Amino acid sequence: MSELTNEIEALEVKAGQFDSLIDRIMDLGLYVKDLDDGQFSEKGVINRLKQLIEFCEPQSRAWIENIEKQGYQEGALKKYTNSEFNSELILTVKVTSEGGLSVNTKSGEHWVGNISDQNSYLDGLDTIMCSLEYENGVELNK
Repeated sequence: MSELTNEIEALEVKAGQFDSLIDRIMDLGLYVKDLDDGQFSEKGVINRLKQLIEFCEPQSRAWIENIEKQGYQEGALKKYTNSEFNSELILTVKVTSEGGLSVNTKSGEHWVGNISDQNSYLDGLDTIMCSLEYENGVELNK
């Protein structure tokens, strides 16, 4: 039963990401219309397009292929930017293909634990960190 629950949760996450993508595309369309009407700057539209690309990149085939080739992904949290590990600000997060997760703070790299079975190391770093919230000194803050 828990395997089915995990699959349902994974599908719910994907559906939420799809909805968010559609919302971002529609917003970009409104910004382009406002640009045509002289109510929005070209730089503003370019920035919105960059944000859309950043949002889509982790789900692109090329990005996934690169991550699979190196066997890990590493980067800053995007949603939980003020998160802490043992009261130190988390600078970056690293997750390996084996499911190991560590964080970097000013004092160095720290092992946190293994990601949950319902997550893949290809998932977004914020999503992966949510599976380990309140464990081993992790505190997620937006």
